[in-house]
Amino acid sequence: MFPALLLLGWRLTAKRRETPSPAGVVATVLGLSFAASWALSTGVMLLGLTNPEELAFYSAPTRAWQFASGSLLALGWARVAAVRASLPAAVPGVVTWAGAGLVVLGALRLDGSHYPGLAALIPTVGTVLLLAAADADPSPLGNLLRSKPAVFFGDLSYSLYLWHWPVLLLGNALIPEPRVLT
Repeated sequence: MFPALLLLGWRLTAKRRETPSPAGVVATVLGLSFAASWALSTGVMLLGLTNPEELAFYSAPTRAWQFASGSLLALGWARVAAVRASLPAAVPGVVTWAGAGLVVLGALRLDGSHYPGLAALIPTVGTVLLLAAADADPSPLGNLLRSKPAVFFGDLSYSLYLWHWPVLLLGNALIPEPRVLT
């Protein structure tokens, strides 16, 4: 779905500029996706939807802004590295710890009644901060995040995330109700 949204973002951006920049296209997708996510998660009724909050959570277009956040970071990586090099050595550590704090806060405090909506900014911004700073962070947290096991599981994490939904849905289809033996 994300590539299709990028094409839509390119089309919308191309109307304003002859040759849209990749960052402009991704920013357009980010803005539209976040606006849709926020609107639906606040309960805005659209086309007679009975549960817009559920659509905001499960719909790829309303979650694409989170992918777009990482994409913008990747597109601007050279600029991020240049800015990071000009800052005091302690800054990447502070940014890494701030990012980790936001991710942990999101994991501990957010539930279905708060997510996605504006609350989704907490873990998303935290993750972007971690990605932007951890590779230059000399602190124990930066070292941990750069370790081979952490990188290995980080590389696998999205694949595992994608596989858990089909497994759960297939499991529910095969075993619709738990049975208790008496």
